[in-house]
Amino acid sequence: MIKKKITAMFFCYRLIDFRLLLTSGIFKNCSNIMRIVVIVPKSSFKECKKILPKDIIIRILNHKIAKQENYKASQKTKLENFLRNILSLTYANNRNYKKCLSPEPQRSAFFNSESSKGLIKKLSSMLAIFLSFIGSNFFFVRKFIQFLIFFLLKNSSHKELYEEFKPDIIIVGSMGLDADAKVIWEAKNNKVKTLVINQSWDRTVCKGYPVIHPDYHLVWNDHMKFESMYYLDMPKNSIFIEGAAIWDYIFKKDGLRDKYSFFSAMNLDISKKTVYYPLTPLFWHDELLKNLDQFKLAKISKKISNKIQIIFRVHPYYWIAPEKIRNQLFSKLKKLEDIEGFFVDYNKVIGTQDSYILKPEDQEFLVNVYHHSDICISVLSSSMMEMIFCGKPSINYVFGKLKMRGQEIQAKDYLLHHINHLYSFNVIKNVHVFNDIIDELNNIDNCSIDKKLQEKVINSEISYNRGRASKAYANRILSLAKLKNNNY
Repeated sequence: MIKKKITAMFFCYRLIDFRLLLTSGIFKNCSNIMRIVVIVPKSSFKECKKILPKDIIIRILNHKIAKQENYKASQKTKLENFLRNILSLTYANNRNYKKCLSPEPQRSAFFNSESSKGLIKKLSSMLAIFLSFIGSNFFFVRKFIQFLIFFLLKNSSHKELYEEFKPDIIIVGSMGLDADAKVIWEAKNNKVKTLVINQSWDRTVCKGYPVIHPDYHLVWNDHMKFESMYYLDMPKNSIFIEGAAIWDYIFKKDGLRDKYSFFSAMNLDISKKTVYYPLTPLFWHDELLKNLDQFKLAKISKKISNKIQIIFRVHPYYWIAPEKIRNQLFSKLKKLEDIEGFFVDYNKVIGTQDSYILKPEDQEFLVNVYHHSDICISVLSSSMMEMIFCGKPSINYVFGKLKMRGQEIQAKDYLLHHINHLYSFNVIKNVHVFNDIIDELNNIDNCSIDKKLQEKVINSEISYNRGRASKAYANRILSLAKLKNNNY
């Protein structure tokens, strides 16, 4: 009798999940010790297949996602969306742990957005916010909302995949965002264990309460484990800390080149101080266009010292933005490229306007930027964390208004829990006006980061498997896949 090969099936509805699993090396390490099946959207199937290791099986996602269906006639779906909105604003309050700081700004943004759509939407948003408040304080309310959604979820359509591969474990990137709730629901119906791998530094504190709980949750560090326990009600024994695979490459220095060759490729001067500025996502679009004009004028008028050069990097979300929006940004950036000392990186994107994947060589660009730049200007971005890991200071430039759910919000007022967590280390300088940015840049010779504080951040965020987390993830997935699940 031929022994069945352990099989892990990854559902990657959001291509950001696919990218992180690929570039971190998790796919590769998993494929060395078990059979891997990856499920992706049809629109990206061919491109994903090209860049996956040859021994990994790839199939098409068959779920119909809410935004791709005509739900206008479905009262059932309207109710499901209403209940999902409640959970997106809900975080468990536990007296044994500090209160999550994300609900207040998220509820405010949600209310302002819905209020602009008419009286019925306004009343509906008020009810959702009220119920989220009640749900945050009472466990049985949270579970009851989950219970209702459970019966509203549409039947899934991957029966053939379960029959063909007989997976031992299903892996997704969230506890209910997009199609993940349907995936977990389907796995439970097929008596297959489920694992959520935390894909970003904010997943436990700004995505709301789970639509459906998986069997296991893989997180990066101790505080994420506590957040999963106390904000998301995951059982302690179901959470595993394995480090941050997403940051392995920074510590392994994969693709790191010498500074001279890296700068020469961008026509930059190795003797000048280098500023890295990852541009904001679409939320800041209007403000960002104004900000780029400010940089242009400051450089031309020599308010920015000639000893400073800046690397601007386009946020990848602009590749899925409407063409008009994308062209507005790119036209601004083309003018910046004509100025000496300015370089623009547009990312290496694979895919369509509906979905994208950053090419693997994009990671090589980032590791060189982090290690060879002198300072980072960032707007509420994880780039600040990555620069700190490399011993470089960061300025958190929180300016103007961002558009959230169609409404304008003062950026300084939209500080979610994970951002405040980073502030607590006192390694980030906050700036709100452009002139202060100019002052900081012209004082760049005196900018540095305290090595003790740097190590404190690293020990907090990557206290486990530093530089080798992807291999630890693979081993954990294998061990969980082998476990007999008593629930089934």
